[in-house]
Amino acid sequence: MLVTEQLKRWWKAIAIIITPILFLPLVIRFHSDASRCGYVILIIIIYWVTEAIPIAVTSLLPLILFPLLAVVKASEVAPNYFRDMTVLFFGGVTLAYAIQKVNLHRRVALFVLSFMGSSIRQIMAGLMLTSWFLSMWISNFACAAIMIPVAMATADEYAQSSYNSIEEDESSTALLITDEQQNFVSKKKADNLKKSFILCVLYSTTYGGLVTIVGSGVTVLLKGYVDEEYKNTNFHITFFNYFLAALPASALMLIFCWIWLQIRYGLFQWPTGSRQSLNENNEHVKRSLKRQYNELGSLQWNELIVTGVFFITVVLWITRDLGDSLGGWSVLFRYQYISNGTVVVLFAILTMILPNEKPFTKNWKYKPIIDWNDLSKNFPWGTLILLGAGLSIAHAAKVSKLMDVFHDAFQYFHNSRPVIILLAVLIISEILTQLTSNISIGSIMFPIITSMSYITHVHPAYLLIPCTLAVSQSFLLPMSSQPNAFAFSTGFLRSSDLITTGIVMSVVNTFIICVAATTWMVPIFHLDQPFYANSTFLNLTFSNST
Repeated sequence: MLVTEQLKRWWKAIAIIITPILFLPLVIRFHSDASRCGYVILIIIIYWVTEAIPIAVTSLLPLILFPLLAVVKASEVAPNYFRDMTVLFFGGVTLAYAIQKVNLHRRVALFVLSFMGSSIRQIMAGLMLTSWFLSMWISNFACAAIMIPVAMATADEYAQSSYNSIEEDESSTALLITDEQQNFVSKKKADNLKKSFILCVLYSTTYGGLVTIVGSGVTVLLKGYVDEEYKNTNFHITFFNYFLAALPASALMLIFCWIWLQIRYGLFQWPTGSRQSLNENNEHVKRSLKRQYNELGSLQWNELIVTGVFFITVVLWITRDLGDSLGGWSVLFRYQYISNGTVVVLFAILTMILPNEKPFTKNWKYKPIIDWNDLSKNFPWGTLILLGAGLSIAHAAKVSKLMDVFHDAFQYFHNSRPVIILLAVLIISEILTQLTSNISIGSIMFPIITSMSYITHVHPAYLLIPCTLAVSQSFLLPMSSQPNAFAFSTGFLRSSDLITTGIVMSVVNTFIICVAATTWMVPIFHLDQPFYANSTFLNLTFSNST
């Protein structure tokens, strides 16, 4: 017992010390850049998975270990921490913070909920659509933190009104369930209602984050990786083509989630009662939501400004590059000089300049919508560093020729059908992402997938984009993602809820991703055409590989 207690107390220190020693034979036995690069990557992976060192701190190790072990020069590692991809991330987070600062997200949530209807199915659909849309533009964690309390209060409201005995609490919009009311609807059913509402928000934030290249860290990482690795090829990721590929897949996942949660928690049979009592219940919930929305009042000056900035940014993102045949407004400038990062940083800066209140009114005093000091305190600097670590690992793997080590192993897949290779990538990605952050897994998987695509003659887009969608399916454990941890912290979920609900969705979502990769993604990314890589024409076509 004493030994166990000591291990619990010291396991992080032990992991920090043992890990470099454990993999040291890689450096001693194999005298190559690839072995030293693999040594560093393995250490980083173990630290990421175990969190023996905070993830953000571990993400700084490439700046130290790659130069010390003569894998990559320090002057080549450092720029990876602030490339165009990280500029895009910085601008996107800043714009999202502006939306939260002026409380625009709550207005959108209550507006949608108050007009979606008031049955369980309609309320759940409203919660999911709102969370889905918001998480396209703000971080999944921020969206979950915003919407889960709304979902819990709405579940309490609905359960309370189902008993035809409503008791308002002056200090909160949530309502309590009395012992008498539990005679009509069991506590288990009320708990299931709340669980389903919490989970519907949790999963919707993940699906929404997949739709846009600024929706999550791993989609930003994909954009940066493709821009660097395939800059001399005809494979490019733009806001528009990625949106076209991801939106249908995300929507199908959302629809299945909506159906599955109702089946899983028995919501088709709840609540019971006469049609009149159900109608009264629904009307009460609808009035409550509209009351909360009306309490927000009319749109304020800062909300109007942020709304305008947001929509202009989105329109410019979508229309910057509409493809080779349609072009976009970027053709007005020198070729490839303007990026999505350029656009979002411009408008992010505007939110730090434009006044928070309507100017030239009585007692007006200038104050920007976002104050830099507030932004710097709330900005997720750790995630930005994590993105830099991902690019550094990908760069080091390429320079050290570490991916050549995998070539022999990938020969096994040489004559395999593309769908088999795709399934292998998806299963590995979804298993690994349960253990640590999706950005970490993406930064490891992307270089491996690049090597695999060359060996197996499969277009890289056929594997990279599905892998990006798969590594976000971190549904099974509380520690799999920050939104999972936040939802679990409410105290209404158990690990079994996440596992039993999430495993079904993971299986179905894998099927959806496979369908996407073999159907509508083909014309979007020209998977039936050859592409260039490393200045060498590779006649690797999707059609030939099938």
